[in-house]
Amino acid sequence: MTPDELWNEIQYCFLNDGEASLPTLELQNLSAKEINSVYLQMRIQSQVVTPAPFFWHDVEKRNIPLDDVANAAELVVSGQAAPFSFTVEAIQIDDVILPMLTIEIFQDTVAISFSTRDHWNALRACAFFSWLSFLLDGTQAGQLVVSAVNGPPDHKRFTQAWNRFINDSGRAEQ
Repeated sequence: MTPDELWNEIQYCFLNDGEASLPTLELQNLSAKEINSVYLQMRIQSQVVTPAPFFWHDVEKRNIPLDDVANAAELVVSGQAAPFSFTVEAIQIDDVILPMLTIEIFQDTVAISFSTRDHWNALRACAFFSWLSFLLDGTQAGQLVVSAVNGPPDHKRFTQAWNRFINDSGRAEQ
């Protein structure tokens, strides 16, 4: 699937509809180890742009800066910390830099939200799909799922485009 073919199928999900929109995709069916690994990979590939990002440590009953621990996701999946979110930029796939993304770490899911106000195009959408595929390649049964709460419009069409992209790249269908 070429970037233009993918873009023709999903551009409606990435273009500004006149409202502030943050469609969300979820990486599901991840083990605790896989959530930790995905989180660390995201941190390695990006720059956090959230001012003073932190998480709530349930055991210590206080906010802790995200970078004060080696892996805050590990504390979430072990039940020691509350789910948290942060915003990143500068993820580069080949020569394409993705727009800002918001990441949420839950005990059993990693959610990724993207703004429809950013400058998406065929190359960025294809790079985004490649990055999501790369993250899932490091898992046993991980799946990309459109958020039931705030997914992109036309969940079925988006999922079909994702499956076509994955099949064309040689990965098992989601």
